[in-house]
Amino acid sequence: MRVSDKNVYPAMTGSDTVGNFTINRAGGDATGPLIKPGTLALKWNPVCNVLADTVTPAVAGDTVLVIQAVASDSSSGLSPIAAAKCSLNIGGTPYTFAMSAGDGAFNSVVETVRDTVRVVWSKGNYKLFVMAADNSAKALRWGVPDSVWFTVTAKGALSVSMSMMNAWATDQGIGITWRTESEDGTYRWLIERSGTEGGPYAQIAMLDAAGNSSQPRTYSHLDPAVQPGGTYYYRIVEIDQDGQRTEFGPLVVLARGLRPPDDYALAAARPNPFGNRLEIRYQLPAASTVHLAIYNITGQKVRTLQDGEQGAGYFTVPWDGRNQEGKQMANGVYFYKLSASAAGNGESFNAIKKAMLLK
Repeated sequence: MRVSDKNVYPAMTGSDTVGNFTINRAGGDATGPLIKPGTLALKWNPVCNVLADTVTPAVAGDTVLVIQAVASDSSSGLSPIAAAKCSLNIGGTPYTFAMSAGDGAFNSVVETVRDTVRVVWSKGNYKLFVMAADNSAKALRWGVPDSVWFTVTAKGALSVSMSMMNAWATDQGIGITWRTESEDGTYRWLIERSGTEGGPYAQIAMLDAAGNSSQPRTYSHLDPAVQPGGTYYYRIVEIDQDGQRTEFGPLVVLARGLRPPDDYALAAARPNPFGNRLEIRYQLPAASTVHLAIYNITGQKVRTLQDGEQGAGYFTVPWDGRNQEGKQMANGVYFYKLSASAAGNGESFNAIKKAMLLK
């Protein structure tokens, strides 16, 4: 016998020759539900530490924190979601809040869960946990929590209204995404990474910001330069037009096993044109001897960025626009060339792309 729910959830099967039989659920429902990666979102982030003039409905600049996530038992038992909760520590005191189903009732294997928290905050960074439970064994079975960081600031102190910030593991690296509802005077976004929560943090990416915008905007970046099983912390940093930094996070992610790429490839560098930092990305399907260098328009090599053995994977190498001696190069067109030779089968790869330095 095979049972499916209009092909919405994975089918369940069972069989016997006589009498009663059991429909086996995938995984035996031995664990609780999970929060689907990338679905835990906050509105607003940052949160202010004083009440807005208008508190109904919730608006940016209020002490309100709107939380939403998707809880799913589709991969861990196929039992309906029965409850969800969020928790955090405020001023040394733990708080737990019950969350509600997005459609008004907990009755599905996959549920959108929500809650609105309005309290008196102290300025700083907070870590929020969300977890869900199913109704298996006639008792609530709580699953593994997901978490996200958010910031509390003084009213009017930030030029950005950030509504979502997440990081999650993929088979090609760690994905980072964030969404702003509006931006006022933003210049650049930096992504910084560390192996520990306290740092030190190193910049791994730089993206142009919206500047002045009242429209929502979503940013994303893939960090391929991680090791399977490693724990990584990420900060999103806003640089405004006066050069001031505002840090969001950190987010913490455990990198899973990364699938090696199928082919060699050299990606388009970004940003292009660039002023202070160019990111060159490439991939290796096998351990290889790699040479990556920068050339000027006459073909003269001005900088070697990578020269040696590298394992299979995805790589990002920065160039700061300087030559081998550290001298700033003039504006113009430059070429970056990747040469790679596989250690085992002798397969080789060569590619050249161009970028423009414009300071």
